[in-house]
Amino acid sequence: MTWADAQTHCRSSGFVDLATVYSQTDVNNMDLMHFYAWTGLYRTIPNSTWLYLSEHSSSNFKTWAPGEPREHDLCSVAHYPNKLAYGTSCDSPHFAYCDHYVRDDDDDEYHNRLAFLSWTMTWSEATKYCTSRYRTTVATMHSTSTRKENFPVWIGLYREGETWSWSTGETDYKHWDRNQPGTGDCVTISSNTKKMSTQDCSSLYPFTCFRDNLILVKENKTWEEALEHCRSIWTHPHNSDIHYRLVSVQPGEDHAYMRFRVREATTEKVWVGLRFLVDQWRWVNGVHMLFSDLPECPVEQQRCGALSTNSNSSTLEPMDCLETNNFLCYI
Repeated sequence: MTWADAQTHCRSSGFVDLATVYSQTDVNNMDLMHFYAWTGLYRTIPNSTWLYLSEHSSSNFKTWAPGEPREHDLCSVAHYPNKLAYGTSCDSPHFAYCDHYVRDDDDDEYHNRLAFLSWTMTWSEATKYCTSRYRTTVATMHSTSTRKENFPVWIGLYREGETWSWSTGETDYKHWDRNQPGTGDCVTISSNTKKMSTQDCSSLYPFTCFRDNLILVKENKTWEEALEHCRSIWTHPHNSDIHYRLVSVQPGEDHAYMRFRVREATTEKVWVGLRFLVDQWRWVNGVHMLFSDLPECPVEQQRCGALSTNSNSSTLEPMDCLETNNFLCYI
């Protein structure tokens, strides 16, 4: 899809938005190796025999995915790395492989090295490109590789004028590829190297969405009110014990992520699930307290915990439980 259509799809399909990247861990956890690419398998009219562009491919057996091909499909794509065939419209945009024969100096024979086309195009455009560039055809599914390919995938970063923004969230993460950023205003991440590049926002690429189990509630409530609000947000229909609660966080990447999220708050402090009870600081979900810089005996009015929205402050702070702040809920 285009960047804008991908954003709309993510937001309307149960996701938060196009992916926001907060850390290298987010990037490392992205599984972007799955893709579709044109094959040289086609037919001229619905329900007719499937043919191969290359006369050398007529004996190659194709493994169709369950329920494929459909009655009116005239062209086919292969899913990688599973290498199952799917029927599709010849005008839909996909990547492609071209057969690319290279002579080996060792045995003086020609071997098919394959050429991966990392931009999307119609089946006709792919066949024309392979013919003009390599004087071959679109590769058959049998001969295509299962290696990881490097292709662009939309994420939620874009540019307006000179300002870079994320579709949702605030983060400073950027890992540009060589000679980037370029002139485009929308950003992709490469499927293999995980480096960022700018693209024309109207280009058609795969995209990655994200879900989040963390909610920043931009309402001003006391600590107790925030606690009850989180519990009332949502309950699992089959398990009443699964519900949101004020967030508990430990030092490390989760804490760093929280600090990014609280930048979006409308108050200077954001409540978390930390309370001084029975002579010690405790998380409401019972996890161990690993922060050591909280006062051992806070004054009576400073016995609830909050995160500062100040990016220079990295610690939890004791506050008056009756103050009103935004707060973080999680499930």
